[in-house]
Amino acid sequence: MNNIAATNQNPNAVDFSVHSRNRTSQIKKISTINHSNNRNNNLIDITSISKPTRAIDFESMQSYSTIHKLNKNDMLIHEEDEATNFYEIVFGHIKTYKHLSDGRCLITNFLGKGDFVGLPVSEHYSISAQALTRSDVRCYSHKQIQYLMEQSPSFAQKILKIAQTEIAQATNQMVLLGRKSTEERIASFLANCEHTPTSIDGFESLIFLPMSLTDIADHLGLTQETVCREFKKLRSSGLLKTKVPRHQREIYVRDLKTLYAMAEMEK
Repeated sequence: MNNIAATNQNPNAVDFSVHSRNRTSQIKKISTINHSNNRNNNLIDITSISKPTRAIDFESMQSYSTIHKLNKNDMLIHEEDEATNFYEIVFGHIKTYKHLSDGRCLITNFLGKGDFVGLPVSEHYSISAQALTRSDVRCYSHKQIQYLMEQSPSFAQKILKIAQTEIAQATNQMVLLGRKSTEERIASFLANCEHTPTSIDGFESLIFLPMSLTDIADHLGLTQETVCREFKKLRSSGLLKTKVPRHQREIYVRDLKTLYAMAEMEK
């Protein structure tokens, strides 16, 4: 009542109680905004936005990744270690493997440029990964991958395709080890290698093998002696040729159609 009466007596008077309440409200609002900004500054850049402004792919992710350089035989991943990173091979060759309880080694895959290692599917790595040659790998954080999968459907689709490829490779490996003959295993391995077209001496393609014969044997479930014997048979038949006798690093294939037929595969 007193405030109303005072206002009526002097129309130009300012109600300081109202002004004070508005000022206090503004100060509280500014304080809340500053607190929110400080909290957001603690987040990594890629998660500081609630929703990406454009489709995110591996190319746009490169600015959030780091390059790891590996020498031959350097370890990239140890089986059962905490899974914290996801890797893309930029250069070189890497093998993945598992140790069996009796000490034997099963090489699960040979990977090269464009392949991925350490897909985030569990809290610990299920395989070990080691460089076969000098290699460069691009490292992505599992937390970044998880965030982008939630925010970007196109990115999640890319991860799904990688998982599908790994499942298909694992299925093919089971068929190879469980049903194929020794000759079919060797032919399947060579058919799945990267082929470079060539026309030298009437041969159709060139294969570079960065792995040892022991690695090939561990991958195919054979002994090193058996692998050597099968390579010798293929050279004697004229299907394969090496630059230097008994040197398995660079192999020429005369006829890919014949190689695929031996592997029970379609070209």
